[in-house]
Parts: sequence; C-alpha cells; structure tokens
Amino acid sequence: MKRLRSLVFLAITLLLLALVLRQVGINELLATLRQADPLLVIVAVLLSPLLILISVIKWQLLLRSQGDEVSFWFLFRLYYVGYFFNNFLPSTVGGDVVRVYELGNRTRDPAGALASVFMERLTGFVVLLLLAILALLGNLTLIQDTALTLAVLAVVVMFAGVLWVIFDRRLLDWMERVLPSSLLKKYTAKFRKFQTSLYAYKDRRRVLAVAFAWSVLYHVLSILNVYVCARAFYPATPLLGIAIIAPILSVVGMLPFSFNGVGVQEWAFVLLFQWLGLPPSVGLSAIFLIRAKTLIIVLLGGLFYPTVRLKAKNTVTSSAAD
Repeated sequence: MKRLRSLVFLAITLLLLALVLRQVGINELLATLRQADPLLVIVAVLLSPLLILISVIKWQLLLRSQGDEVSFWFLFRLYYVGYFFNNFLPSTVGGDVVRVYELGNRTRDPAGALASVFMERLTGFVVLLLLAILALLGNLTLIQDTALTLAVLAVVVMFAGVLWVIFDRRLLDWMERVLPSSLLKKYTAKFRKFQTSLYAYKDRRRVLAVAFAWSVLYHVLSILNVYVCARAFYPATPLLGIAIIAPILSVVGMLPFSFNGVGVQEWAFVLLFQWLGLPPSVGLSAIFLIRAKTLIIVLLGGLFYPTVRLKAKNTVTSSAAD
C-alpha cells in the first residue's frame, strides 16, 4: 500500500512538473535562468541558514520552557536532518518525525520532544495561515481562481482537523470506549503524555509570545527570500507584490499531494507571478532556485544525520550505564 501511494505521489509530481514546463516553455525558462544575477543568487543562498537559525532559536526556547536543556548546535544539525527526510517523504512533516525521535532519544522525554516540535511548527503555521488569509481577503481577484482558493481551503481544513484531534481529549476518550484493546491503550497512554506536555504551554504565555514574535520575523525573512530569488532573474520584481503572494505560496506547498510539494508549488509560483504581471518563467526560475538551495540543505542534513544519531545513541548508552 505504501509503495502504491509513493508511486501515485511520484506520478502526480511528474505530471504537474510536465504541465508547468509545457506552459512556461523550456526555451523561455533557460533564457531566464541565464539572466541570473550571481550576487543575488549568493544572497539568496545565505538567507537559507538564517531562516533555519531563527527556527532553531524558537525551538530551543520552547524546549527550555519545559525544562529540557539541549545544545543549540545539536538542534541546528537536527533541523537540517529534518529537511533531509522531508525530501524523501510525501509531505512536509516527515522530517519532524525524525526530529522527534532523535530528540526524544537525547532527552529521554519523547512526549516533551513531540510537544516542542509541534509547538515550533504550530506557532509558525498560525502566523503563515493568517498572512495567507489576509492576502486573499485583501486581494479578492485571487479568490476568483478556483483551484488556488480550494488549495488554501484544503490546508485550512486539514489544519483544523489536526488541531481537533490533538487538543480535544473527548475524541481519545471515545476511542478507548468504542475500541477497547491493550494495544490501543498503549498508544493512547503515550498520546495523553504528549497532550499533557502540550497543554503545559498554556501557562507559558510569555514563551508563546516570544515564539510567535520569532515566527513573524521568520515569515518576514521568508518573503524577503522569495523576493531575492525572483529579483535574481527579474530586477523589476515588486516587493509588495511578493509580500502578498509569498504566504499563499507557502501554504499551497503544504498540500500532501506530491513529494515535498514539488509540482504543486511550481504551479502556484507560475500562477501567482503571472497575477503580478511577471513572466511565468520568472516564477518557475525563482522556485527552481529555492529548490536548489533546499538541495544544499538536504545534502548537509545527510552529512549531519550520522553524527546526530551517534550523539543520541551515546546519550542513551551513558544514561543506561549510570
């Protein structure tokens, strides 16, 4: 079943890429790529570790608030490892599973590790979703595109569903009553520990406020990232226009219909760059540059993974010896 699903995602990814390339044209794309400004490409590449840096600062803040002291360098490498696994799974959260697992090995608190990763993602996604909704409501012509509107609504519905499953304890109570089994209770017991760790953040309002502030800064730099990537190929790229479409591009890229949003985001970039009056080849070139930067992160994540696992194993072994 998993192999079939992977084949379906691969087929969708290739089909979307083929359709986008057909719409833009290979010759137009190559002509735009040849116009790249080397200096701006370098600036774009340097923005990627800065974005990860902000995410790690927020993650460490959340961990410290629950009493877990983990070195910044370990979290920084582990974040890169998350990117590595994201590119081999049909979603943008596959790497988070690895982050939770390795962090849980280190802290010996799997529930707390899961809660910290979830809150790190949640604070960022709430800010992103608000920016995307404001962009759509402030530019009603975008809503006229049915596919784009449905894509954003699909992400909103999935987000609401995840929050309901995680925060509503009544659902877990109902499952235990209707499906009584020792195996189920084993997993629900672990999930309740996660909920307890998660609910504890309600009393850490200052920490949450700072986390949301870091999330705002992250998305401001994300907008700048898209702007620099686009301006590297088209000097007349409007910053305000990119500020409007960048959050929507990020939200659409979260649809779990292809591997790491490949194909879906390319379609969204071409569509929204055209809405700004820019050549579609500029939108496709910008996302290709973003993909190239991600590839660098993925390669580093692959290099970091053995050291992260070794550190986690050593931590568990030494703890057992004590």
